[in-house]
Amino acid sequence: MLTPVADTIICRLGDVQAVLAEWLSLVELSREHYPLPDFLRQQSSTPPFAWTSRIGWTGNDAAARIAALLQAYCERQRPLAPG
Repeated sequence: MLTPVADTIICRLGDVQAVLAEWLSLVELSREHYPLPDFLRQQSSTPPFAWTSRIGWTGNDAAARIAALLQAYCERQRPLAPG
C-alpha cells in the first residue's frame, strides 16, 4: 500500500504545489478504495505553509479538488436519496 509513502511525502513536501497536485491525483484516481481516515490524516499533516501562503493557493485548483474529494467521501458514506 502507498499510504506510508504518501504520509511521509505529504507531511514533508505537501506545501509544494506539484507534490500536492500529484497526491490529489492519486486520491482522486483511487477514491473508491482510498480510506477516508488516511485522506484526512494526510490532508491535516500537510505543512501549514500550504494553507497560509497566498502563493500556495494562487494558480491552482487544490481547494476545489479537496472540496470535491470531501463531497465524494460524504456521498459514499451517506448517499443522497434520488429525486
